[in-house]
Amino acid sequence: MRFGGNDGDPWPASCRLGLLTTAEVAAIFRRTDRTIRRWAAMGRLLPVRIGGSVYFRAEDINALISRQISDAILLGRNAREETM
Repeated sequence: MRFGGNDGDPWPASCRLGLLTTAEVAAIFRRTDRTIRRWAAMGRLLPVRIGGSVYFRAEDINALISRQISDAILLGRNAREETM
């Protein structure tokens, strides 16, 4: 598979713009494309539609990951406090 344009950049133009495809987001979360589409339908992720393609902002993906990490830390702390 060849990415990029004539400038030799190996990354797809969407990545250079801070946009990720559904497949790329699925790979990050180790989920299926269907799950990512479901998350978008639920409002968990905000899709960006350009023509017939769907993308997700990299900053939104990073924010979701940060929220998940924060939630996991808080749950761990709460569980430890309850056992003390």
